[in-house]
Amino acid sequence: VLYNLFNHVAVMEVVEAGEVFLHIGWFFVVGLGGTFFGILFGFVAAFTTRFTGKVREIEPLIIFLYSYLAYLIAELFTISSIMAIVTCALTMKYYVEENVSQRSCTTIRHVIKMVGSVSETLIFFFLGVVTITTEHEWNWGYILFTLLFALLWRGL
Repeated sequence: VLYNLFNHVAVMEVVEAGEVFLHIGWFFVVGLGGTFFGILFGFVAAFTTRFTGKVREIEPLIIFLYSYLAYLIAELFTISSIMAIVTCALTMKYYVEENVSQRSCTTIRHVIKMVGSVSETLIFFFLGVVTITTEHEWNWGYILFTLLFALLWRGL
């Protein structure tokens, strides 16, 4: 959100004080709007899962679909979709988990771990491919300072 905000301000010829306050307000609208949609869809999922006692097989599907729906609706309104999906997950953790069966909770946990592992593997695979296939300029000072600061911050 901040990147898009600064990118928009950078192309402006003259930046006025009113524009700055408008953009600061937009920053809060985007962040809080994503939070609102996440909480909203988390509560809708909690309400829906209260009535899935006879069809336990559909509970994981409902949970994944409401999470994805929160993401899509936030993207549709150009607000923070990451905030929407995170707050939806936090809301579901406390309210939906009480409504679904233990078997559905286990299924959801295993699917989330699997998707996370596959995503991490793909990210590092593509990062490795880009590292090998592109031409790089070696700057030993930059590399050494990066390693030094990374080790320093990890130590702290």
